[in-house]
Amino acid sequence: MKKISIVLLFLIFVSLSFAQDPGNPDTMWVEIGNPNIPSGGADVIFTIRFSTDNTGAGNDITGFAVPLSITNSNPSANPLLDSTVSSTFSTTAVGSFSFLSTAVPTNGGNPSIFPLQYVLGAVSFSSGITSGTYTFAFVKINLSDTTTLCIDTMTYQAQALEFNTFSVAIYTPEWENLCSQINIDSDPAGQDSLRIEVGNNAIPVKTGGDSKFIINLYTDNTGAGNGVAAFSVPLYITSSNPSANAVLDTTVSNAYQGTAVSGFDVLTTFVDGNGGDPSIFPLKYILEAVSFGSGLFSNKHTFAKISIHLEDTTTLCIDTMTIGATDLHVTTSNSISYTPSWKKLCGQWTFLQNPNVMQFTAFSPVNLVVIDPKNDSIGIDFNTILGGSTYDTTQDVNNDGEKDDVVKIPNPYVGDYEIKVIPVDTGHFSLGIRIDGNDQVFLASNVVIADTDTTFSYEAPVFVTLRGDVNKDTKRSLPDIIYLVNYIFKGGPAPDPLALGNVNCDKKANGTENVNLPDIIYMVNFVFKGGPPPCS
Repeated sequence: MKKISIVLLFLIFVSLSFAQDPGNPDTMWVEIGNPNIPSGGADVIFTIRFSTDNTGAGNDITGFAVPLSITNSNPSANPLLDSTVSSTFSTTAVGSFSFLSTAVPTNGGNPSIFPLQYVLGAVSFSSGITSGTYTFAFVKINLSDTTTLCIDTMTYQAQALEFNTFSVAIYTPEWENLCSQINIDSDPAGQDSLRIEVGNNAIPVKTGGDSKFIINLYTDNTGAGNGVAAFSVPLYITSSNPSANAVLDTTVSNAYQGTAVSGFDVLTTFVDGNGGDPSIFPLKYILEAVSFGSGLFSNKHTFAKISIHLEDTTTLCIDTMTIGATDLHVTTSNSISYTPSWKKLCGQWTFLQNPNVMQFTAFSPVNLVVIDPKNDSIGIDFNTILGGSTYDTTQDVNNDGEKDDVVKIPNPYVGDYEIKVIPVDTGHFSLGIRIDGNDQVFLASNVVIADTDTTFSYEAPVFVTLRGDVNKDTKRSLPDIIYLVNYIFKGGPAPDPLALGNVNCDKKANGTENVNLPDIIYMVNFVFKGGPPPCS
């Protein structure tokens, strides 16, 4: 089957006419994310990337032919290429193309005999790729020892490295090969790791907000000279939505304040490329920290914080990569460098919503129009607002014998709401707003109905998380209990808002939230004993 794929790819390309690149010369090159492996062996992953400035009708790239030559300097490394289509093209820019092909035409297709030839092809039968920088493929090779791997392009039969556009023009991009020495890590104990965690994943609708990532070091190093005293962390950050207008905060104070390395002797942040502009995505971001002291020993340590301002929803991805001569590594105080494990993280940022229901009630002969922070609205005979929202005229909420107008919005957006009161008769009206778990707030009480529409504005005090989730990690669990214990008995920070800790919904005599020992007991019963969930 692989031989058929090679022939098919070859026929597709040779039947097309050759032409020049529609713009400036496109480029394709090879990168490696982690040139070090643990002593037991592991995969190394090379990334084939390309950049194009093609624009205009018919100039999108719909076909790629990428024949590669891969060499290995140490047979004892026992290299084994993963030549599966899924491993090679998954999550890449061509992953959804109509035709994807991988083939090893040398040594009877055996992916463990080096040097070898590796032919990659991708064809789209519809639209292709336009101006930008993209990942074309991943080349994954398993190794059990140190070696030097080199990846270059070559000509397979008559097929050279070529791109082709929708208008059936073929051209050869500029190419940069790569040779990389693969080393055995020298971690003094078990393999350390750097992990990214999402600090928050929602922003306000109109004003936007900051997305937060936290990079933590997990190390088990002990003993003199084995403390982690230096970090080199090159990052590659992408945003899926240009309209989000992402801007990275590159200040040293934002990156390191309150972290385990804040007292290190040297702290730097640097955007590589695009003139250092932190608003042009994708971007390359380098974080480095050096201590002249003993460093960090066995524990979990926060290394850095990443803050990216967003104005719209988007998906942000953070991965490591080699930037120039800078690769991911940490160094001990006795100058032993090694590469911690790393895993790419992608997080989707949405607009802040309350997990509860917001209810607007008009008591009188009036109709309502409610406009949310995204300028969607709901009225008696129309609804463009969030799914599940309802306008009900069948209830007598205050039992006065008259039907009331009740608007319910599940999971409302955080922000300003505009409520229009539309007269349908003479008399008086009242307007109340209730969010689950809160007392009703009256914006108007027994007010004379005007001849024209009356507009009220209301900034809903919407919880951005559930009662009981006092640390706002979207879970109600042991850390929330500890948070309440620290607040009530040890002078720790208060829940924000305080109602998050008032899990039994009782109030003090003055009407304020009552957060005390019964709330801790309530949470213990809920988390560990199957008790009822916090009130709503």
